[in-house]
Amino acid sequence: MVVPPGETPARFDWRLVVGLPVLLAVNENDIGLADELAELLVAAGCRGCAALIVPAIGERYGWRLYRSYFEEARRAA
Repeated sequence: MVVPPGETPARFDWRLVVGLPVLLAVNENDIGLADELAELLVAAGCRGCAALIVPAIGERYGWRLYRSYFEEARRAA
């Protein structure tokens, strides 16, 4: 799924993630969006998620792990 720029993630139906592990890819300029999306996905019933941050254009370093929500989801279950 892709959330179009400028859209509010909470307006989408995230129930399709029930029982699935999820991997987010978020631009490094939108790191706060990773937290918002992860909360929505875990609340919708995913098994947990991790966020990868995509570096800004021109950076030569690859993706980096921002935060993993798998442990929090396991503890909450």
